[in-house]
Amino acid sequence: MRITAIICLVDLYLEEMRNTDDLDIIKEIDPLLLDLQEIAKQQESNQLYAQSLLFQAILATIQFDQEKAYQMLAKSQKIAESYNMKRLAMKISIEHDELLKQLTLWEKLKESEAPLTERWKFAGLNDQIEKMVRRRAIEIPELSNEKPILLLIVSEGGNPLFSHSFIEETSIDSKIFSGFLTTIDYFIREMFSEGLDRAVFGEYTLVMKSITPFYVSYIFKGDSYYALQKADYFVDHIKKEGVIWKNLLNSFEISKSVKLKDIPLLESLINETFNTKSLVQNNII
Repeated sequence: MRITAIICLVDLYLEEMRNTDDLDIIKEIDPLLLDLQEIAKQQESNQLYAQSLLFQAILATIQFDQEKAYQMLAKSQKIAESYNMKRLAMKISIEHDELLKQLTLWEKLKESEAPLTERWKFAGLNDQIEKMVRRRAIEIPELSNEKPILLLIVSEGGNPLFSHSFIEETSIDSKIFSGFLTTIDYFIREMFSEGLDRAVFGEYTLVMKSITPFYVSYIFKGDSYYALQKADYFVDHIKKEGVIWKNLLNSFEISKSVKLKDIPLLESLINETFNTKSLVQNNII
């Protein structure tokens, strides 16, 4: 009953905010969402907890606080993944991708001081509150398999140790490659420490995973959900394959880059991981 009462009160505040164009009302909503999250944790209602974080991300978006939105989305997806709520995890991943793709749009809305009604239209608040109030089932989102572009292993200082292109080398010129490295370097210094797991560079998406003393970055075109699953699988198995791990550490210690021919097992792991069909057939993702 208390959960329903809080959600209904949030709904009333949202209606008032939409009618008055008064963003200060969010100050009344924030503590209610924190209460909701505490109750959800106490009652082990993990779906509600993850959904409330997603809702916080949307509120942060309409306040032009993109960094907080990314953090809430990343946290929400981790919870959904931890409790095997795949539909919700897919939904959150799509929301995260869309926010990254619409970054320029939100910057323009901020510059023009767009009214709340215009921001509301792009944020999808109505749909999210409907899901929490009426506990509607989450439909399975349509997700496409990503197109692999590049796999990089870099040191914690951002120096490349290994790179593998999934397309013709000539398709990635030196300017784009250095752009990837610059983005990764920024990601490590400014974003990854905040719990974020992806970034956009032009038409490409980068997902990143930490495996001390390295970062693995997978660069692709398309949806991020399966790409993140593959990156997790790849990172988990680098250490499991002792030969791969030992060779990477040795190369790191002497500041020598790694080639596929140096570690044959690494090539096998890459083929196994980023071949979507093999993972799906074995129910890995």
